[in-house]
Amino acid sequence: MQVAVIANKTKKGAERAIGVLEAWASERGHDLVLNREEHPPRELHRELLRSEVFVTLGGDGTMLGGARIVGKSQIPILGVNLGKFGFLAETSVDKLAETLDLVAAGKHQIAERMNLGGRIERPGRDTISFSALNDAVISRADATRIGRFETFVQGEKINSYTADGLILATPTGSTAYNLSAGGPIVSPDMRAILVTPICPHTLGIRPLVLPQHEEVRVQFPEGREKYELTVDGQRLYRLTPDTTVTVFMAPFVTRLVRVGGPRFYHVLRQKLYWGKRDSTLES
Repeated sequence: MQVAVIANKTKKGAERAIGVLEAWASERGHDLVLNREEHPPRELHRELLRSEVFVTLGGDGTMLGGARIVGKSQIPILGVNLGKFGFLAETSVDKLAETLDLVAAGKHQIAERMNLGGRIERPGRDTISFSALNDAVISRADATRIGRFETFVQGEKINSYTADGLILATPTGSTAYNLSAGGPIVSPDMRAILVTPICPHTLGIRPLVLPQHEEVRVQFPEGREKYELTVDGQRLYRLTPDTTVTVFMAPFVTRLVRVGGPRFYHVLRQKLYWGKRDSTLES
């Protein structure tokens, strides 16, 4: 089995995790394609995509970067959490060799996660396509000023949001920026598009959960204001007022390796401290 690895070397424990992987591959007779950077060069990128499993060493950001590299290739991704939160990761360094043994033996499950697809269109310019596992966030380039976001679903105008920004998220991304902005938590097994305004000017504005087949289009009132689109917190696109951003369910999924069965609600309890008392409130 060939195993691809990308690592966030700024994370504490990255070198230890690489050592565990190298020892495991040597002892079990597996091939390792190792990149110590989150953004591999093109030649290595092609070699990574020949692998049977893709291991990311870092936090959720490293997994999102791995998902972008994997793209439509459908290679399963195994996340190893070296960070503090790790909503997406499946295992730790201490359990890494054991987890890989299960994967090599076929004793694992695959969780398929919906992606967003998107288009950035501007008159007289080539269309730019993008995809996101977590979210696409549109905001004013000047963060000190409020923006206006004309939003349409299936061609029908639903709102002209006056807000700091607009989050278009997948169920997987519902526990990321969407959650911080007051959006709903949605099971990642669902297929849906979440529309969550960031700090809307009107108190009556609430997030929307749309069915998977609907398409969201966002436009901007004519003016001199500039906007930005950030995809999965990693890719940044500059937008002008004549730009149209369209988001829909992508025609492919991201496949995540799971070895312990369903874990979403366990992660919620663990990471968000649900059901745990705050000792500072007890007297």
